[in-house]
Amino acid sequence: MGKTNNATLPLTKAKAMIPDYTQYGLNNKELKFIAIYLINGFNGTQAYIDAGFPSKSRPSAGVQSHELLKKDKFRPVIRAHMDAFLAEARSTLEHRIVDELMLQAFYDPADFIDSHGNPRFKSMDELSPEQRRCVQSIETKYYGKDADRSATVIKLVDRNRALNELGKYIDLMKEHSPRKVEVTGKDDGPIQHSFDPGKLSDVELQAVISQAAIAHPA
Repeated sequence: MGKTNNATLPLTKAKAMIPDYTQYGLNNKELKFIAIYLINGFNGTQAYIDAGFPSKSRPSAGVQSHELLKKDKFRPVIRAHMDAFLAEARSTLEHRIVDELMLQAFYDPADFIDSHGNPRFKSMDELSPEQRRCVQSIETKYYGKDADRSATVIKLVDRNRALNELGKYIDLMKEHSPRKVEVTGKDDGPIQHSFDPGKLSDVELQAVISQAAIAHPA
């Protein structure tokens, strides 16, 4: 990350970043130091300088910032903000995984192979970014007595695997839903059910995923 100087992070912004700073026992200069440290790529030396701590040289600032970060009161602040960052990163990652699986589950093979079974493309360079995510490999194979004949072989991702992974994700969302409702089946026993995404049509599975998205908006 780029350099963060003292003027670009006023005390009010540092307080907004860490509103409960007083419970950690941080003074204003320590607050600015840890706030800058959290947004500059964990560069303790630069954070120490930008927070306004006196230092004879940059190497000296590096040593002093290291000693400052070893103090117990800074650890819970860093941990709290890292936990929040990782929670957001997990949410983003989950959405990307679902998007990837949906793309791989619902692609049309006819976009890649013509009616005669021949690939429509000869290299990855001819594919769009979305199409590349549905292709495992494209290679040219040579055959014939003198290997003077060739054929392009395209290997697509397994749609059934992607459908099954999506089914598992939907079941997981149901299991951890905060709005889960307990219902029973015949004679107050458990409801007997099964979910086999491989038996659903593309339209049916898309409807299931859409309902899950409505029940659990991002």
